[in-house]
Amino acid sequence: ALVYASGKTSVDAYLEDEDFGIELEAIKMKRKVETYQWVEETQTSTKKNTGGSTTTTKKYTYHKEWREELINSYSFKDETYHQNPNQLLFQEYTYTANQVMLGAYTLSNSIVTTMSWWTQLSDLSPYIDNIPQADNGYTGQLYNNNNRFYYGNNPSSPSIGDTRISFYTVPIGTVSIMAQQSGQSFVPYYTSRGGQVFLIEQGIVSAQELIAHAQAENTVTTWILRIVGFVISFVGFNMCFKPLTTMVDLLPFLGNILEEGVIPCIGFVVTGSISMFIIAIAWLFYRPLLGISLLLVLAGIVYLIIQRSNKQKQDQQDQQQQSQGLMGPTAGPANGTYQYQPQQYQNYQQPQPGIPVVMAQPASTYPQATATATAPPYNKMEGDVFVPSQYVGGQQQQYQYQQQQQQQQQQQQ
Repeated sequence: ALVYASGKTSVDAYLEDEDFGIELEAIKMKRKVETYQWVEETQTSTKKNTGGSTTTTKKYTYHKEWREELINSYSFKDETYHQNPNQLLFQEYTYTANQVMLGAYTLSNSIVTTMSWWTQLSDLSPYIDNIPQADNGYTGQLYNNNNRFYYGNNPSSPSIGDTRISFYTVPIGTVSIMAQQSGQSFVPYYTSRGGQVFLIEQGIVSAQELIAHAQAENTVTTWILRIVGFVISFVGFNMCFKPLTTMVDLLPFLGNILEEGVIPCIGFVVTGSISMFIIAIAWLFYRPLLGISLLLVLAGIVYLIIQRSNKQKQDQQDQQQQSQGLMGPTAGPANGTYQYQPQQYQNYQQPQPGIPVVMAQPASTYPQATATATAPPYNKMEGDVFVPSQYVGGQQQQYQYQQQQQQQQQQQQ
């Protein structure tokens, strides 16, 4: 069964660092060794050239840092003037008590491993007489408020190869634990869904606080995984369109627009929608209300995007129709087909033979329409005037032509 317990821990023996003569009562003790070394940083910049090729430039910079791990300077671009030591003066060690007790119960090694509330030893002066001499001939000295041993000439102005050593412990004290009791020990509790419950913290912490802290940590981990998944999807989407940007790199400015502007924006929308959809589907099994809410939000976003796209298409069509109406008649093929936008007129009446045609002013509030008029073939004579844009229909065009022919015959007579 799942149980909760709190109490003071104890150990069966003291922990000892034989090299530095440090002996104390603690659950764990760690010797931390840092060496002053050169660190190389590389800055890479890529420039696109006309034709699709690229030019890559690397800039190497060097600075000094305290590092726990040994940095291999032989791999540096400029190793001649930036050489690190080949080995550490002292190795790092972590000491763990053989037996850790919580009251009458023994804590297993898996439990002790999770106890990571390290505290630095604040005063090393009692052990100054026990510290060894380093292989490079240096003798350790105290510095930084006596909480470190220093091997080197001048702690205020360190040189490459200088070493500083500090000690950290997980002290004995009160802890709170929630796990499954197994005989005289505690083991992780496994739920029916395959989950694992094993909580331990320093100090007196209630069961409710232990669960709340675990839930907060789980929330942070979940969001980290979601962000990582989104980033991976976003990078994958951009890589799918990499061939397209390579093709248009013949014009570098166009390739930059696609690679740095258009494709990332589209990728952000697509991968964001896919991520939200996957999260919503997962929530449907555990929190249906939240999952349905996310799906509704996603559907609303998709609907707004579609509506905006349709509105833009409609605006473009309206602009094209308006521009065609302002251009007037457009002559078509030689078969006598004409396409134009006639204006709609108020108080329009069918013209009668022998009565002059008088056109009314177009109504600005009437919508424009597109019509196609097919004029009958005829042999154009000198002086003939044919204006098809004022009427709709082939009969009206033929009537106007006949009126013009009659006027010409009267003038000849």
